[in-house]
Amino acid sequence: MKKMQKAIPLAVGLTLLFSGSAFAASPEPSHSVASSSKIAAGDYQISFDQASIASNVYVQNLLGLTKNELLKRLQTGESLEDIAEDEGVDTDDLLDALLQASGNKMAAAVKEGELTSQEYENTKTGLRDQLTDFLDKQVPSANTNANNANANTNTNANTSAAAQTSSNASSHRLNQAAYLLGLSKSEVEKQTEAGKSIAQLAKERGIDSGKVVNGVVYAEKLWIAEQLKKPWTGTSASTSEQQQEFKDNGYLAKAASLLGLTETQLAARLKAGATVEQLAKERGIDLSKITSGLVSLAQERISKAVNTQGGHLE
Repeated sequence: MKKMQKAIPLAVGLTLLFSGSAFAASPEPSHSVASSSKIAAGDYQISFDQASIASNVYVQNLLGLTKNELLKRLQTGESLEDIAEDEGVDTDDLLDALLQASGNKMAAAVKEGELTSQEYENTKTGLRDQLTDFLDKQVPSANTNANNANANTNTNANTSAAAQTSSNASSHRLNQAAYLLGLSKSEVEKQTEAGKSIAQLAKERGIDSGKVVNGVVYAEKLWIAEQLKKPWTGTSASTSEQQQEFKDNGYLAKAASLLGLTETQLAARLKAGATVEQLAKERGIDLSKITSGLVSLAQERISKAVNTQGGHLE
């Protein structure tokens, strides 16, 4: 199993924390926030928020921490990778612990004939790949949905995080497509960059491209549902990235239309601390109507991307 490499920012942070007084202040968060508090592959999902992670007894036992001890460290902005490094725990073991509960459910489903062995392996790989991407991120709070957790990160760090080649805000779509195709995320990227469509990749593997579209739309629906509960008050790179993603994909304009607002008016209300969910309630509008409208938009866009040569989901 691979051992974690201590990142330079972490090394500096630990030096500052443990040098001098034993009562040194906690370091400022130096990581961007995970783009989602839900990780999904097929019909299985893992809650990736502070309370859920801290309540995971497999993770507690592996790290040798109580629920409250783990929760406090996550609340200070430490990533799971930071905590594991500090406790001398290997990343592979940490991933195994995070997946243990879901793995048990999937194993039971295989035993009952509800899931094939191949589906089990694909689902587990899909969840593991997404968790791997999140290990060095701040775990979002279930209450704030990560809007304010990274507010104190300096401008240079924010700019650097926002400029990363792979978009954290949209990685759930590519991860889901890769899972459904039985390929790694990097392999899907490589094949589409070479000019193939995701539909072609599906056909080569005897997979109905419609199932890929539906699976990716499902992952997008989970992401959209989270965005409707978030205000736009955060200043972290990851929060800004998600806001831009919501706008660029037409969701902001569509939600505004369904609320009887202009796009500018809705953006202003969100930046002032309101959420789409709250605004819908104020206007007596069923939130499910707004969700359905945005998911329909996602269906059209994702279907086009899947069937376009060189099309991608990032």
